[in-house]
Amino acid sequence: MIQYWARHQGEIPAYAVRHALGLRHSSNIGEKPNDLVVSARQKPTGMSWSKKGSVGLASVTAVRRNKEEQNWLQKGRIAFKLVA
Repeated sequence: MIQYWARHQGEIPAYAVRHALGLRHSSNIGEKPNDLVVSARQKPTGMSWSKKGSVGLASVTAVRRNKEEQNWLQKGRIAFKLVA
């Protein structure tokens, strides 16, 4: 456990601080839409996807759903926003 903590201490959230600041304790607001976007394309086909291919598909799908194609293609960046 000590070795794990030493390796990941910068990634472990301080929940008391997040609570005091009124911040969320979970990432489910981003995980569920991502799950729906990726699973809608990958699960029904019965195919096996590599991690790189899955991340690529999720990225392109998110760009398209957020209507960020022009920013991504012309400037190589996208805006960070959550859309319904």
